[in-house]
Amino acid sequence: WCWTRTPHTHMSSAQKIKDDVVYHVKNNSYYMKDIALGFTACLSLYYLHERIVINSKRQRFLRQAQMKKQQLQTAKYACFEHYDELISSDTESLCLSSTATQLRQHVISGKLTCAQTVLVICRQTHVKNETLNALLEAHFDRAYSEAIDWDNIIRDKRSTCTQQQWKEFVDSKPLLGVPVSIKDIFTMKDSDCTIGLVRLCNQPYSTDGSAVQLIRDNGGIPYCKTNCPQLNMLPESINKIIGATNNPYNLERTVGGSSGGEAALVASQCSKLGVGTDIGGSLR
Repeated sequence: WCWTRTPHTHMSSAQKIKDDVVYHVKNNSYYMKDIALGFTACLSLYYLHERIVINSKRQRFLRQAQMKKQQLQTAKYACFEHYDELISSDTESLCLSSTATQLRQHVISGKLTCAQTVLVICRQTHVKNETLNALLEAHFDRAYSEAIDWDNIIRDKRSTCTQQQWKEFVDSKPLLGVPVSIKDIFTMKDSDCTIGLVRLCNQPYSTDGSAVQLIRDNGGIPYCKTNCPQLNMLPESINKIIGATNNPYNLERTVGGSSGGEAALVASQCSKLGVGTDIGGSLR
């Protein structure tokens, strides 16, 4: 519309456009005001819409995180029904006082079964986590089921293999029967990988990641996912999903980070072997 009222003269295109703009700013300023007001109104409406959408998403993500936390706090684990049947006080003491290497040796020698080892570690983790707040997910029942599968494999190998074949089997499984805790930046089948973000809750993966698959291939039994900060970028293990992880030596202090969930479980004799990450010293 603005070009139709401009006097046409013989001049270059660039000069014509410049003069046209100056002409209409001077003679049709009310049009420019209308454009400015319309533009401001559009920006305001866009900003209001985005705020409503963003707040709605944020509330939905927070509800998902709250649901995840409640499920963890109220979960009942069927495997614990077998605890008194399979675990004596001596067995419990042996498991809790052993290192990961010693647990493996006990499983190989037959002193412990994989099921006993997993039950003791899972029960210890479940009890201690009430004060530590170190878990994002607990896969105790699945770990117990995997442990029973390993016990069946070990039983079959013992009865059918030669001594050399048994040795080859044992040597090929350096983590045989050892429960392993997993920091929540590694993907695991039927498990979230939140990296401390509420928006990634309730989005389980369909397959294991490379690290977890390597653990399973070598006889290890992943049994939980542990806490970490948002995007793994803070020197303490805190997020909006479950909050902060507490120090087992002093519950009023933090465990540090970003592998603080792993550190808390290892220090409290829950996890005998955990998988974390280290850039600036969180594992060391």
